[in-house]
Amino acid sequence: MKSFFIRAIISTVMLGLLSFAVVVNADAAAIGIGKEAYGFTLETLTGEKITLSTELKTKKVVLIFFTTWCPHCASSVPAANAFYKEYGEKVRVLAIDIQEPKDKVKKFAKKTKMTYAVAVDSTGVIANRYGISGIPTIIAIGKNNKILYRGTSISSMEKRVEF
Repeated sequence: MKSFFIRAIISTVMLGLLSFAVVVNADAAAIGIGKEAYGFTLETLTGEKITLSTELKTKKVVLIFFTTWCPHCASSVPAANAFYKEYGEKVRVLAIDIQEPKDKVKKFAKKTKMTYAVAVDSTGVIANRYGISGIPTIIAIGKNNKILYRGTSISSMEKRVEF
């Protein structure tokens, strides 16, 4: 009986340490201004494959992390559409939904009239690598693969980054 309790205590301590390591690792993944962007390839809702490193050869990239259930994400679409209309020739705008079914995302994109590319991070790996903890999160990346802006507003980004 005594060995059972000792094992239980050791297991509890080990789980606690493991949980702490996961939280520390997640915090380390958050990248900010001046840091290198993480590479990825995603397929858009229209079937286009987008590879970050390829896009950065010719344009800056703006990533918009979102979900369909987020009211702030839906209300930010008009500003993103306006940004895309003005800068779409020079900047690749990519909305990345986090872990939702593709059909649900398609309906949302149609309902909110998103005019820029939309993809789904079905596993959440990309959002995790970028340390996304709130949505919407907007990340602007320069051609040199460095983060130029990280925040929650397209208009705030436009004031801080030259496009």
